[in-house]
Amino acid sequence: MTAAAVALRADPALLRPPAGRLRLGVISLLLVVSLVSWRQGTFYSGAIDPVVAAKGVLGIAALIAAVTALRPGHQWRPTGVRTLWFLATYLTVSTIGGWATGAAKASAVITVRVLLVAVVVWVLLEIFDIEAVLGMLLATMAAVGLVGAVTGFSTYLAKGRLAGGIPALSSNEIALLVGAPTVALVWKIVEGRGRIRDGLLIALFLGVTWLTGSRTGLIMLAIAVLVVVLQAARIPVTAFITVVAAAPVLVYAVLSTGLVSGYLDRGGTQNISTLNSRAIAWRAALRLPNDFWERWFGGGLALKQIPVYGQLWNQQILDSSWVSAFVQAGVLGLALLIVWAVVVFVASVRTPRPLRILWTGMLVYLVGRSILESGLMDATPPFVLFLLISIMSERRSREAATAPAGDIPVR
Repeated sequence: MTAAAVALRADPALLRPPAGRLRLGVISLLLVVSLVSWRQGTFYSGAIDPVVAAKGVLGIAALIAAVTALRPGHQWRPTGVRTLWFLATYLTVSTIGGWATGAAKASAVITVRVLLVAVVVWVLLEIFDIEAVLGMLLATMAAVGLVGAVTGFSTYLAKGRLAGGIPALSSNEIALLVGAPTVALVWKIVEGRGRIRDGLLIALFLGVTWLTGSRTGLIMLAIAVLVVVLQAARIPVTAFITVVAAAPVLVYAVLSTGLVSGYLDRGGTQNISTLNSRAIAWRAALRLPNDFWERWFGGGLALKQIPVYGQLWNQQILDSSWVSAFVQAGVLGLALLIVWAVVVFVASVRTPRPLRILWTGMLVYLVGRSILESGLMDATPPFVLFLLISIMSERRSREAATAPAGDIPVR
C-alpha cells in the first residue's frame, strides 16, 4: 500500500467513537457559519455591530473547541512551514498597508480573523485524519448552502436566480458551497469509492448550481470535474454507463433547446454591463493614488470597494481576488499570492495519487473562480480550502499524515 493510500485511510480510532465525529462536526459548523455572508451589500469598516460580534463569537468558539480537543502532552506532528511563511508575510504586508493608509483598526480585525481561521485548520489537521477534516468541512459547506437555498427559494421565483434566505448568501456563494463538495464527490466516484447516494448528491448540487445562475461557478465546476476525470487510472463501470447514458441528453439540450444558451446569455445585454462594471473597478484599482505605501503594501484587508469616477455610482466592489490582492496588499502582496498559488499547484501535482487528483481539481475550481470573484485571501470558505490544500501538499505534511494520529478525542 502506498504512503498516499495510507494517508487517505481514515483512522479507525477516529471513526468509531461518535464523540470524535461530533466534535469535528461542531467545530466545522461553527467555522463555516462564521465565514459565510449573513447580509449583502455591507462591508466591515471598523465598527462593531451585532452581526460582526456574533460572527466573531462563533469563530472564537470554533477555536476554543478545537484547542480544548488537544489532550495534555499532545505531541505535534511535524508539518511543513512553507504555508505559514506565505500567510504570515501576506498578512504582514497588508496590515502595514492598512496602517499606512489610516485603516489600521479595520485591517487588523480582519487579519486576526484570518489568523484565527488558520489556527483552527491547523489544529484540526493535528487531531483528525485529513480525509475526515476535509469531508466534514465540505459536508458542512454543502449543508449551509442547501439551507440557504431552501430558505431563499423565493428569490428564484422573483428574480430568476437562487440566493440565500437564512443565511443571506449571494447566488455565487451558494454555488461555491455546493460546488466544492461536487468536485470531491466526483473524485470519490473516480477512485471507485462512490455510492448511489453520491451520484444523487451530485445531481442535487448541480441543480442548485444551475438555479443560482452562476456562470463562473458552473463553468469552473465543469472544468474541475474534467481535470479530475482525466486523471483517473480507470473509470468505474457505473460511472462510465452513467456518462454514456447522459451524453445524448446533454447533446440534445445543447443543440435542440435554448436551455444552455439561455443560461449563458442570462440578462442579455446586461451581461456586457456586468463585465464592464468589473472592468471599471479593475481600471480604477490601477489608478489609485500611487504613493509608496499604497502601491507596494496596499490599503489593508478591509478595503473591499474603491471609488470610481465618471459613472452613475461612486463606489465599486472588487470582483476579483487578484485585483483585491493588489488593492489590499499592493504589488508585494499580489506577487506573493501569485507565487504562493503556483507553488501550491506544483506541490499538488507532485503529490502521490489519489490526493493529487483531488487537490489539482479543487485548485482549478478555486483559483478559476477567484479570477472573477473575491475571497481567496480573506476569512471565507474558499480560503479555508486553499489553506488546507496548501498545508497538505507540502512534503513534510504528507509524510506526517502517514503516521497514526497523534491525538484523537475518543470521549
